[in-house]
Amino acid sequence: MKWELKIRNETHSLKSVQGLTAVCPTNDFKSKATLPDFAEAFGDPLYHGTDAAPVITPAMDAAMDGAEAVETTDLPFNERRIFENAGWWFVAPNEKVAKAATLREPLPDATAARDVFVTDAGEALLPTERATVQMPPDMTKAQIARVFKKYKLRRVDTFKFAQNMFEVRLPSGRPLPEVLDELQQSGSFVLVEPNLLQAVKVRGDEPEDLNFSDQWQHRNTGANTGIAGQDMKSVEAWKFTKGAGVRIAVIDTGMQINHRDLVEGIVGGGFFTTTQNGGTTFVRLTPGMNNFPQSSHGTFCMGLAGARTSPAGDLNEGGCGMAPEASLIAVACADNLLITQATMARAIHFAVQPSAFDPQANDQNAADIISCSLDTNKPLLSVLKEAITFANQQGRKRNGVALGVPVFWSVNNMSGSILNDPVCCLPEVIAVGRYTNRGVRDKGAYGEELAFVAPGRAVYSTRSGHQYGEGDGTSFSTALAAGVGALVLSLHPDLTATQVKEKLVASCDPVGAVIGHSPKTGFGKLNAHKAVM
Repeated sequence: MKWELKIRNETHSLKSVQGLTAVCPTNDFKSKATLPDFAEAFGDPLYHGTDAAPVITPAMDAAMDGAEAVETTDLPFNERRIFENAGWWFVAPNEKVAKAATLREPLPDATAARDVFVTDAGEALLPTERATVQMPPDMTKAQIARVFKKYKLRRVDTFKFAQNMFEVRLPSGRPLPEVLDELQQSGSFVLVEPNLLQAVKVRGDEPEDLNFSDQWQHRNTGANTGIAGQDMKSVEAWKFTKGAGVRIAVIDTGMQINHRDLVEGIVGGGFFTTTQNGGTTFVRLTPGMNNFPQSSHGTFCMGLAGARTSPAGDLNEGGCGMAPEASLIAVACADNLLITQATMARAIHFAVQPSAFDPQANDQNAADIISCSLDTNKPLLSVLKEAITFANQQGRKRNGVALGVPVFWSVNNMSGSILNDPVCCLPEVIAVGRYTNRGVRDKGAYGEELAFVAPGRAVYSTRSGHQYGEGDGTSFSTALAAGVGALVLSLHPDLTATQVKEKLVASCDPVGAVIGHSPKTGFGKLNAHKAVM
């Protein structure tokens, strides 16, 4: 079965996995149930633990008879692990469970049961009980309330970065596509789109080598088969500025906020958690808190952007970030790697308008720069696009005038068209690729929307556990590029987001003999020294 999901003027085709249901058992049930108990309650489990091979049962095999059905083995293994680690089990459901999943109704011994849909790229999406809707700009509060009552919608949140945009809880008892289609056909909404639970991927490899101590991204001496001079010219740029006065928000799955090279630079932040039913909770960062989500990937990115400098000879000296005097805002939004695009949108909104979530926050201390290296599935939902547009156009106010926040986003590490990444194709986003210590393009997505490349192979930075190491990934190129953006704003605080991008593009050095823009390398290698001149 296909679900033709309509997002504004585009239609996205999602495939239903026939005979497959995702179930999230309650903690109480899991603490007592045996595998036979589980099978009796929900159906035959297809995965006996996160490391087990898929078990195709006879019931599952019989259900795979539709031409449009997706074989269970087509679900990416890494995504299965992400869902399972977050408490979901994939089952060939019994009749009761299948009905509860399709109608989004309560199920005994489970917090949720959901049908499974798959994108053209083979990425799993689970419906939730929530959706994002937007009403016409001239619709009054009373009219909105009447529409909500008519269609049995319950408002749970208001997205303040867009006019008349709300998160609502949908009525159960009918299949989700049917409910959404009715709302879209009613003429009362500008948009209606589901909040889909999806796995979020980080665009970089976890740092591994704890002994790597040569930060070639700043000054390449030619060591480790590199070519001397193929770097970002950071040392020369630091003669002019180290980023003081600028705030960089790093949005990731988590980070070690008390890392000795980061703690002095972190001035704010918080984390968002997405529940199995699509709900979102927010916790503000407070000094000394011990429950902030941790991820070496996020710690690594934050270090590349703004790790502090250390006195010469300090045994703990781990190098420094691109903007070592910039302030850092830690934003975690996918600690268990499951998220909706609405949650990611909230993270971006928080970065540029923290008072919308934290009554104690001052918007004067919002982010000047955003660095994000998270991947999101297609389709790109309007709620995330609107948040990025809001940040880029309405963020960073000076004297009441919005200059906009430059939003740096990493392209996919896999070679392929950038058109497969709807976020990096947005005009409000600065899409960053990677190059090696030999000054040549490294792997990654390519296309006309690629802005430029930065070091992204065996770069050195902070990692969780008060450690340091090296890592590969466009994630890390992006954090470095965001640091250069901070250097520019430190010297030129009145530049608009568009002008910052133009200045960075103009500072790029060619890759090889390529002059101008290339789909493979954008406008070239980002040069921090030229950018601050």
